[in-house]
Amino acid sequence: TILIPSAEEMGLMGAAAYVQHHLASLRDEKELYVLNFDSVGIEGRLCYVDANNKHKPSRLLSLIKQTCKETNIPLSHFSLIGALMDHIPFARAGFEAISFTVSGKASWWIHTQHDSVEQLHPKGFAEVGSVAMRVIEKIA
Repeated sequence: TILIPSAEEMGLMGAAAYVQHHLASLRDEKELYVLNFDSVGIEGRLCYVDANNKHKPSRLLSLIKQTCKETNIPLSHFSLIGALMDHIPFARAGFEAISFTVSGKASWWIHTQHDSVEQLHPKGFAEVGSVAMRVIEKIA
């Protein structure tokens, strides 16, 4: 399933509504993993944001880390207090959910008057796309 929610900046309304309306069918899935892509199209370092559940091992995060190691793509944990990303409603419902983001110079301008398409860079798209496809292949 591919979900393209909206209203992230308005309290994750799109993702939260999806989880709320489909929770029973989501829980019926044998395996369910959520990969969210947030601000990945810039030049910088590939990062992940997880649910920070240190008591429960994450197969999804293990696959992401393994894939980055295999492809020599540096990966960092990203944490920004108060940041809202669409994986959060899924993680709160108990599903393995991770957001990819890219941290670089252009990320300082997001949601400002200096945010523009000129900030986009193919490297960010290429790296996250490569990692995501390999992770999906490993899950399948």
